[in-house]
Amino acid sequence: MTGRRLCFVITNDISTVFYRGYLGYLRERGWNVTIISRDTGKLTALGEAEGVDIVDVDMVRDPSPIRDLRSLIRLTRAIRRVRPDVLVFSTPKASLLASVAGWLLRVPVRIYHILGLRYETESGMRRRVFRSLEKTAAGLATETLAVSHSLAELVREERLTSRVVVLGEGSPFGTDLRRFSPDALDIPALDADTDAFLAGQGAAFRLLFVGRITRDKGVGDLLDALALLADRGVEVASVIVGPGEDAGLERRIEDFAAEHAVQRVGSVADPRAYMRAVDMLCLPTLREGFGQVIVEAAGLGVPTITTQATGARDVVVDGETGLIVPVKDGIALAAAIERAVADRDDVRRWGSAARARAEEYYSTDRVWRQYADHFEGRLRAGEDSSDG
Repeated sequence: MTGRRLCFVITNDISTVFYRGYLGYLRERGWNVTIISRDTGKLTALGEAEGVDIVDVDMVRDPSPIRDLRSLIRLTRAIRRVRPDVLVFSTPKASLLASVAGWLLRVPVRIYHILGLRYETESGMRRRVFRSLEKTAAGLATETLAVSHSLAELVREERLTSRVVVLGEGSPFGTDLRRFSPDALDIPALDADTDAFLAGQGAAFRLLFVGRITRDKGVGDLLDALALLADRGVEVASVIVGPGEDAGLERRIEDFAAEHAVQRVGSVADPRAYMRAVDMLCLPTLREGFGQVIVEAAGLGVPTITTQATGARDVVVDGETGLIVPVKDGIALAAAIERAVADRDDVRRWGSAARARAEEYYSTDRVWRQYADHFEGRLRAGEDSSDG
């Protein structure tokens, strides 16, 4: 079985952190691995560390017909040189281009690794355009591999493809539960401002948000809920961590923090110190592919309040490992936070159960093995699906 060729195509090297260890594991399983992507240097370093080949092909995230055509030509040439037995593509632009290139080259196994549906919260022309791109990528793949069961359900409901599967309980790459562990020795210290902020909050319930500051992540709903709690006199100290991508929401956070216990932290490379310092994570998201940050917090024994959104509801067992509320419902979110504040013994039990569930379903050891077994099974089968 040596000499099997596996090729990943992604738009850029921002997500390389998720491939650490995974690529080396696939090599140990007998695969010759190549990643094709726009490389700013991160992939080169990863390739050297993991012993895999890197091919730099420029791809841009936003639509650009001329540049996209150039990228398609270069990508097709790159895939032809690699001659993969299995081609795996993810992220929207890379998936569109790689699905076309792989189909033209008749790569025997072409897997669309769908991480989420960007258009789920869009409307009008943007929704129609993005949906058509997703349908093209899924249609040209021999199989679509969804990272959560709720995402797979949505793919079927949207009639993007019927050839969609989920491995185990889902997860795009698994979570390193040795790193995301209460016993990890390499967790950095909190930044000085946040440390001082929390130290000054006394016994207030500590709530954390980690994610992009966008409407889709439910930041506005979180602020609505916190305002309701403040009116009721419920003490909550909130830490909001993540890159700012919406100026209006940033102004709302700043205005709210001027009068309430809110600490704004920008983007951080390692969120573990913030997770370890709080009672609960809150992710009132409108859409996910998979609730990765929820599992990371669970690894540290921190439970989550989240929503019924795609990709989020899979990861939390309501009333056992956290709480689930309706999407875009600040009143229900406030009630859930207030429930947690009122019974911290429940919160501690949820945290322990969340860690146990993460160990059962989402460890890198388990998830990497599922993916490797799946790739090998698809290759042995030759190709179960016709090219249509």
